[in-house]
Amino acid sequence: PVRVPARAQCGLRERVAVTLFAGERIMGYIWLQETGDGFGPDVDYVLKGSVARASAELIRHRNQQSVHMREDRIVRILSGSAEAAASAYSEKISAGRPAALILIGMPDSEAQADDAALKHGELANLASIHAAAYKASAVVGQFKGDTAVIVPGLQSTAAEPGLRSLAESIVRDAGKHLGISPFAAVGPVVPDLLSLHSTTRITEALLSCVGTSSDRGVATVDDFEGEILCRE
Repeated sequence: PVRVPARAQCGLRERVAVTLFAGERIMGYIWLQETGDGFGPDVDYVLKGSVARASAELIRHRNQQSVHMREDRIVRILSGSAEAAASAYSEKISAGRPAALILIGMPDSEAQADDAALKHGELANLASIHAAAYKASAVVGQFKGDTAVIVPGLQSTAAEPGLRSLAESIVRDAGKHLGISPFAAVGPVVPDLLSLHSTTRITEALLSCVGTSSDRGVATVDDFEGEILCRE
C-alpha cells in the first residue's frame, strides 16, 4: 500500500492506494480516502487482504468461473482424500502441509431474516478478505448453510492461536461493519489437507455448541470438549 498525502486545496484528505496483480500483469487498483477520524491502524493489513481477494475474483471472472464453483471447492476438499488431492492439484494448493477448517454461523434470528441471503454473502466476502490476508491460498465458501474457511499450507500443527485470532477478527468486523452477530468454530489442525475431511463432523458439533452457548463468540475444541463428547 502507498500513502498519498492530503491536498486540502483540492478537498482531498489522505489517501492510500494499492495495485492488483496477476503475476506481473496489473489488473487494477484500490483507492481509499480518509473519512471521519481517519484511517485505522490496520488499513494496510485490510488492503493487502482486499487485493488478494479481488485479484482472485477478477481472475476467476476472466476464466468465466462462477461463485458456485468456489463453493464446490469447499465441498470437494471436505468430501474425502481423493477429492481433496484433486482439488489441491488443480488449484495449486499445498496438500502436504497442516490445514484447518473454520466454520462461521449466524444466530437463528439473523439466519431467518428477510435479508439473510445478502448477509451470508457479505459475511463470506468479509471472511475472504481476512482469510486472504492471513493465507493467500485460503478457500472460503458455503458449507451446509454456514460460511467455511479452509486454511491450507500452515507452518505447523501448533497454528491454533493464529487461527483463533483470524476467526475473532472476522466475527468482530462482521459485528462492526455488517451489523450481525456471527460465531465461529476453529476445528482441529490436521497434518495435511487430505485428512481435513476427518474434522468436519467435530467442527460442526463445535459450531453447534458455540451457537447454543449463552456466551457466543469463537471457540476451539478444548473449550467445549465435554459438550462435544456428550453429543457423540
